[in-house]
Amino acid sequence: LMRSDPSIFCASGYNDNGFEANAVDGARVWRGEHFMALGWMLSRETLRLAAPFWKMDQVWDVPLARAMAHPTPHGEPRACIFPEVARTKHVGDASTMRKALTTSAAAQQHWYDQMALHGEESAAGAS
Repeated sequence: LMRSDPSIFCASGYNDNGFEANAVDGARVWRGEHFMALGWMLSRETLRLAAPFWKMDQVWDVPLARAMAHPTPHGEPRACIFPEVARTKHVGDASTMRKALTTSAAAQQHWYDQMALHGEESAAGAS
């Protein structure tokens, strides 16, 4: 899909709004004009596009979000595709990104426990 549509900047296994009350269709994929900061993948071509924005003192998502803000050569906005029900779960306190946050690992766990995860029974009964 990323090869056939140059406006797709990334694909993610995560949904920022994938709370159990919202995320019920495990087969649905969404398209959004924002960088999905967790559980993503890029093509090599997209990484080359982001390289000029990269500075070693930045958190990794800053240059990617900046690169995504630039339209395609045809003027189309760039987008990420992501599932309605997340395929990945993220909690931790040892990464560079974690050091930039003020949220403790326990607070993160509480937040992410409210997210639907594909393959697990959700409050809505969907997997």
